[in-house]
Amino acid sequence: ARDAGKDSSSSTARCDSPSAAETPTVRTDAAAMGRLTLHLLTGIAPDDELDTTALPPGLSAVVEQATAKDPQARYARVSDYLRDLRRAAGVDVSAGSDLVERPGEPVRNPYKGLRAFTELDSADFHGRSELIDHLLQSISENRLVTIVGPSGSGKSSVVRAGVIPALRAGALAGSHRWLVTDMFPGSYPFEELEAALTRVSVVGSGEIMSELSGPTGLLRVCKRILPEDSTLLLFVDQFEELFSLVRSEDVRRTFIDNLVAVADD
Repeated sequence: ARDAGKDSSSSTARCDSPSAAETPTVRTDAAAMGRLTLHLLTGIAPDDELDTTALPPGLSAVVEQATAKDPQARYARVSDYLRDLRRAAGVDVSAGSDLVERPGEPVRNPYKGLRAFTELDSADFHGRSELIDHLLQSISENRLVTIVGPSGSGKSSVVRAGVIPALRAGALAGSHRWLVTDMFPGSYPFEELEAALTRVSVVGSGEIMSELSGPTGLLRVCKRILPEDSTLLLFVDQFEELFSLVRSEDVRRTFIDNLVAVADD
């Protein structure tokens, strides 16, 4: 970052390495982190004098403080340096060490990344109340509701962490008494359906696979294994697996026919 033949003393900042006689402290670590940052961002290998002019002014100031000659002028904590570095780079987030950890309580991360929210995560699920209300209204008026959207748009999360907890809390008349089960079609959707129904059966379900094989099997099985006047909510998650994983067109068609039969009953 220096121009050949020019004196760099008036246009560059010094990033001196800690003195060999310096007693190692956290401030020494902060200086090492600053030098490493400069190396990573500029590609210049660390030595006794490095140029920060290749960095944007905000980043340059942070690195200069971290690598100051006077240890007392450096950051007292590496986490402080990392926080300022993120802010200077336009990524204003708190360091994990900034979280307040109460004795005996682990730090809980409310963010799920790409993982879908589950019913147990409902307390952390926010920002979709209007969509949840719309879906609840649709469920109250229709026997079959489809939720369609791009992969990763949060379809599973809004059902599992939004709609189902609301139904259990009585968002619709009598919904707190509904039986709720879910499934993924996978490669063998009727086996998955059998397992899902078995989880909510209030009587011995017995062998129900043979009953499910017909186009109205789901309707017949539900009437046999569920209490009279009960309501079952079946959530078929990742519905596209019925087309991406199931090879038999007959199996795929029969499964869809079962859903239609329940919707039409």
